[in-house]
Amino acid sequence: MSKESLRMFLSNVVTQTSKFSRDPFLLIALAFIFGVLSSSIINFDLSFAWFLVLLSVVIFVYSLAFIEKSERRLIILFGISVLAFSLGVFRFEIKDSHVPSENFISNVGQTVTLEGIIVEEPKYKNSYREYVLKSAEEKILVRAEVYPEFKYGDKLKFSGRLERPKSFTDDRGQVFDYAKYLSKEDIYFTMSFARGELIDAGYGNWLKTKLLTFKSKFVNAIEKHITEPASSLLGGILLGTEDSMGKDIEEMFRVTGIIHIVVLSGYNITLVVDAIYWLLFRVRFLSRKVILISEALGIFFFVLMVGGAPSVVRAGLMAMLVLLARGTGRTYVVARALLITAIAMVIWNPKVLVFDTGFQLSFLATIAIIWISPVVIEKLSWVTEKWGIRNILADTLSTQIFVLPLLLYKMGLLSIISVLTNLLVLPAVPLAMFFGFLTGALGLVSNWLAFPFAIVSQILLNYILKIVEIFSSFPFAAISIPYFPLVLMWICYLLFGVIFLRFSQKRVA
Repeated sequence: MSKESLRMFLSNVVTQTSKFSRDPFLLIALAFIFGVLSSSIINFDLSFAWFLVLLSVVIFVYSLAFIEKSERRLIILFGISVLAFSLGVFRFEIKDSHVPSENFISNVGQTVTLEGIIVEEPKYKNSYREYVLKSAEEKILVRAEVYPEFKYGDKLKFSGRLERPKSFTDDRGQVFDYAKYLSKEDIYFTMSFARGELIDAGYGNWLKTKLLTFKSKFVNAIEKHITEPASSLLGGILLGTEDSMGKDIEEMFRVTGIIHIVVLSGYNITLVVDAIYWLLFRVRFLSRKVILISEALGIFFFVLMVGGAPSVVRAGLMAMLVLLARGTGRTYVVARALLITAIAMVIWNPKVLVFDTGFQLSFLATIAIIWISPVVIEKLSWVTEKWGIRNILADTLSTQIFVLPLLLYKMGLLSIISVLTNLLVLPAVPLAMFFGFLTGALGLVSNWLAFPFAIVSQILLNYILKIVEIFSSFPFAAISIPYFPLVLMWICYLLFGVIFLRFSQKRVA
């Protein structure tokens, strides 16, 4: 490298650093997130974090004592960034500092009896049920028989084989760190082949108990009026209960690239927003402000209805940001709000950054809808706007492309027909959600009132299932990629960033 090339390179570095210095919040937030990310991968300890704190103090003192006031800003920002990085390390290490109970460790591999309270909504997994049991010492993931069935807030005894979570190799030969995955929920032990005995009920949070009770009645009303597998599909679309779908159907949804409609996410809740907007926009005397407030209330009540679990709250927050972007058009403000939301989630639980795929997909999908979709929609002027097809296609292309590197790294499955399948299926999803919601809600009151809406829901859901069945049967529907390295994923997102910046510059010009 020549002296001139080196000089230009250093000049560019200084220019970019100066840009960061104009927005200290962005620099500090990214430093904190990078601290959490680094600690998640490298496994630092608290002594290293204290060293960084000391280093930041040295930088501050040095800048005040030896640097002229006019040139002090960048040095102080660097010191603050080091401090923010150390706080990220601190937060992760504190979360990861759990010391397992000696009593539990000594009984690993043995059959034990534990008493505790079910602190999360149970999950049905075809041949067994999963419970999160909180004992006096630890939280345990319990896999028990389907019957008898227990519910959130029950106090009971479980007898089964106590184990520590172990890493395993998936179908692609990739090692999945199951222990780290469970640790994000503070679970460090599992119990298999367990048998439960109810002691008492009513130990859960009052509000959460009421919400889950309503959700259970709502699901029962749906199942009463809509046949399987359509009722399970509606449960996934409306409530995120994809675990009730059979493995074969779930795999068909993955192959065709529309699994996102049955996994509650920011994109999924955005469909609720779109449906509300489509209905209210027809009422001519309503102002845009009233419609925005109605959409926000729709998200709020939707989150409450499905139980208010952390993943649902996360999806609701992401959808609110999409709403804010579309309502105001101020992407800069939304960018800051998105970053604040991500920071808040990471502070609450720093392990979601690396070990929660749902958080990563929601974050990327929200970015795609807010920033990428407006760029894509300008290139789709040849597509009709009727029935929202252009918006649907733009959102679909944006999210599918933007989350693809992460999906390839995590799952190694490339759906060739996902765009076409999404285009055929997504227009029916808001309608299925709307009529499905009316079926469940009215079914709680009267079977006769719910019946006509159930017929429409059944037709729409059968249409979605048929499209998925047909397209998943194609031999070229999806390609399995056994190995997609992490470095390649980061390179893809770097290229996405460069391409987006170029398009943005052309739009401004």
